[in-house]
Amino acid sequence: MGHDIGHLLLYAIGLVLTFNMGRDITLLVIYPFVFGWLLLWWNNRRRRPAG
Repeated sequence: MGHDIGHLLLYAIGLVLTFNMGRDITLLVIYPFVFGWLLLWWNNRRRRPAG
């Protein structure tokens, strides 16, 4: 899915957050990644034709 700009941006955010997390993985640190993943999931589901 590298051709999709949304997935590429989410991957980049995940790479940046890896350095910020260190040993402490909390929702406060990882919420941009989770929120972005949910937004992409919703957008892909909305674009997919029903059937």
